[in-house]
Amino acid sequence: MIVSLICEPRSGSNNLVQWFRTHKTFDCLTLPSYEKSPDYQNGLTPKNYKFNNENLIIKEEFNTYYDFTELISISDFVIYLYRENFKEQIESWFNCNKTKNFSNQWVFEKNKISIPENEIINFKSLKRDFKEIYLNNNNNFKISYEDLYFNGGIEKIVTFLKNINLDTSNFPIGQKYRIDIESRNLI
Repeated sequence: MIVSLICEPRSGSNNLVQWFRTHKTFDCLTLPSYEKSPDYQNGLTPKNYKFNNENLIIKEEFNTYYDFTELISISDFVIYLYRENFKEQIESWFNCNKTKNFSNQWVFEKNKISIPENEIINFKSLKRDFKEIYLNNNNNFKISYEDLYFNGGIEKIVTFLKNINLDTSNFPIGQKYRIDIESRNLI
C-alpha cells in the first residue's frame, strides 16, 4: 500500500513521517523528487519508486513547479496536511530557510525576527494555491497541523487508512521544534 503526504511547508509533516517510520511495516521517502533530499529517487517517477516493506509513505512539500498527478494516481491514500496559524507557519518557514535547520528545535524571539514583505506575499500565494488545488476539494482527506497535534488528529489518520495496525501511543515523536521565549533575564 502507498500513502502519500502532500503538505504545506512547516505543517508538522517531518514528525508525522518519523511516526510512520516507527512502524516496521512502513518504508518512508521524504521529498523523493528533490535532488538534495537523502531520499531523492534520481529521476525515477513515483510509479517506479522501490520499497521493501508492505507499505510506503511518500512525503512531498507542495510547490507550484512539481506536478503531483502521478504520485496521487499511484497512491492508495493521500493525506493533505496544512497549517491554520499563518503567523507561526511563516515565522518557522523564514527561520528554517535562514538557518537551514529544518528538523531541530529553535528559539523564537519575537523582537528578533523581521520577515521581508516579498517572503510573506510568496508564502500567502503558496497557501492560496494549495487551498485552491487540494483543500477546496471535498473528496480529499485533509487535516491541519492544529487538528493533528492538538485535537487527536492522528486517530483520524489511522481511521482514514483503514485496516492498518498503527500504534498511536507514541505520537507525536520528540518535541515541538519552536521554543517561544518572551524575554530573557541575565543573572
